[in-house]
Amino acid sequence: MLKKIIKSSGLLLSLMLGSCGVLSPVEQRHTVDYEITDPSFVSDITKIDNGGCTSSNRNDILYVATMHANAPYNSTKMFYSSSKYELEKYSYSQWAALPTDMLTQTMVKKIVLSCDFKNLVTNNAIANANYSLVTQLILLRQDVNPDNKSSMAIMVIYAQLIDLDRNTVKASRVFELHSDAPAGPTGFTDTINNLVTQFDNQLVAWLRNTK
Repeated sequence: MLKKIIKSSGLLLSLMLGSCGVLSPVEQRHTVDYEITDPSFVSDITKIDNGGCTSSNRNDILYVATMHANAPYNSTKMFYSSSKYELEKYSYSQWAALPTDMLTQTMVKKIVLSCDFKNLVTNNAIANANYSLVTQLILLRQDVNPDNKSSMAIMVIYAQLIDLDRNTVKASRVFELHSDAPAGPTGFTDTINNLVTQFDNQLVAWLRNTK
């Protein structure tokens, strides 16, 4: 009789453990990576396929330095704010790489496709350049409204064009861009990418008019 009771108790304990999920594997939530890019590049495929620029508008060589960032935007974390002076980050969403690296790539590609400069350099060939473009990411944030459904995506970038022949600052500008966006990382990313297109276009126009 005692053996039957012990056997029954063991079976009951196994069923209880199984129902509590102790013996079941725990499913881990995956982190989603988001890319910063310029959606307008899709319309530039024809120019790329045709070999790019055949001539340039000016006989200058431009050195483009990798963009730097103010803290805390020098990381892959995606920041948002729901209250003044409070900065939070999405737990399971992040940028696929440093925002400055992705922004530098889009910036360089857009300047190349503008055909405004004889050549662009992004390495140690700065000694051959006439101008240097230095940029700094000041702000990259989503301000979420009280309804938790809408927000404002904000991106601020400082740019400085240096005349390397004269060792002087030719011009400088702060690009402040913002737009309404759905709350959440997906809406944040979609809107930021649209702002990147605006930034790229404004940057190219600014460089073209600074002579």
